[in-house]
Amino acid sequence: MKKGGQLELAIELIQRTLINTPDTKVYRNHKIPSKSGRKREIDILVVSQVNGFEIQIAIECKDYTRKVSAEKIEAFNSKCELLKSINKKVFVSSNGYQPSAIDSAKEFGIELLTAPKINQQDILKWLGISVHSLGFEFVMPFQELVLYLASDDEDYIQKTT
Repeated sequence: MKKGGQLELAIELIQRTLINTPDTKVYRNHKIPSKSGRKREIDILVVSQVNGFEIQIAIECKDYTRKVSAEKIEAFNSKCELLKSINKKVFVSSNGYQPSAIDSAKEFGIELLTAPKINQQDILKWLGISVHSLGFEFVMPFQELVLYLASDDEDYIQKTT
């Protein structure tokens, strides 16, 4: 397979998987204005509606001959932090990740995928859709939900469910 072939197949799989998902659009090399107004490019941007709320998933793709380093993960996270509309961060590599990159991704809540191993179930989980033999099931798309509750004694109490 030619250079970039596995990564291109992964990108095509993402587009094919989400093409008929209601209220979902997939953009390649899409530019989004940052908090300062400067446009930042996202390799793949998925924009969808989940329970009446718009979500945006930023996907960074790297086709390196070596495993992705922590610096690349940290740079992607920094870019996403400047884009207030990003709800989920996904990184796709053609050759895997260095151990320090995996640690960084965990710290920043970035989902790591390897191009040859990506499948439709991985992609549908981003939108909270799970495929079973009997059809589709909708689940919470994010593993951690943070609620802020007002209290008489404190301004906010953080509760993680």
